[in-house]
Amino acid sequence: MQNNLIDLTHILNEKITVYPDTVAPKFEALNTVDEHGFAELEMTTVLHVGTHVDAPCHILKNIALILT
Repeated sequence: MQNNLIDLTHILNEKITVYPDTVAPKFEALNTVDEHGFAELEMTTVLHVGTHVDAPCHILKNIALILT
């Protein structure tokens, strides 16, 4: 039996498609290898951005979370 998997992963970046009225993620370089000896980004995002399997829980009432 062959498994056919379809990767639905969305790349998390500032141009990702978001739900209407949802803020897109923001990334800011805080440190660079050239200036600080290491690279570090600050990421600001809401939890509804990106690929997640519990999507029905975000728009329907009385739906159990996948973690419960």
